[in-house]
Amino acid sequence: LCMQSLWEHDLVDLWESFHRFCDESRVVRSKQAVAIARELGHLPRDASLRKGLHAFIEEELRSDDVTDCLSIESDALSFMSVLKILSKSRLQCEVHLQEVFLHHDTNSSGGLTLAECKTALHACHIRPKTQAEAAELTALVEEFDEDGSGEVDAEEFLRLASFINNHLQKSRREAERQAALACGYEEEFDDLRAVFIANDECISESL
Repeated sequence: LCMQSLWEHDLVDLWESFHRFCDESRVVRSKQAVAIARELGHLPRDASLRKGLHAFIEEELRSDDVTDCLSIESDALSFMSVLKILSKSRLQCEVHLQEVFLHHDTNSSGGLTLAECKTALHACHIRPKTQAEAAELTALVEEFDEDGSGEVDAEEFLRLASFINNHLQKSRREAERQAALACGYEEEFDDLRAVFIANDECISESL
């Protein structure tokens, strides 16, 4: 997949998130790059994949482009650097999704049943937190069975996992936004959320 197709639907979100975290020099630190990934729902929950993300950050910091453009900053990443890092991480996650699919396709049919699909999504840390989310997840899985076979094939599973993950993230963010509005924090929500993410280093959703 090319970078353009990876970010076809959320490049603007990445741009806005970057500018919430960047300083006056229009750069972010490596910790902030991780926070951006989390804010967008692209921070891997799997520990080995998170290590991969950190490796991509280190690789980018050592690259000639970063050294030439930001030589005065040893830990500074431009928007294009963050874009490249997260693109590599997303591709790595897609490989992981393919491996999860194959692992749960126990009869080698080339497709996952509804139950197998839910189990596979759970293994990818895509898990509903409420009964409403669980019902919505079930409906989405059934919807992604485009050919009506009763199974989700590998390509459908990749798109399904990405869509549900993004959908849950946006739904939860909107619920948080509405709660903030009810408390009178209309203009400060994005900044407060960015600070929370930056300090919740163990990804526990609590401080």
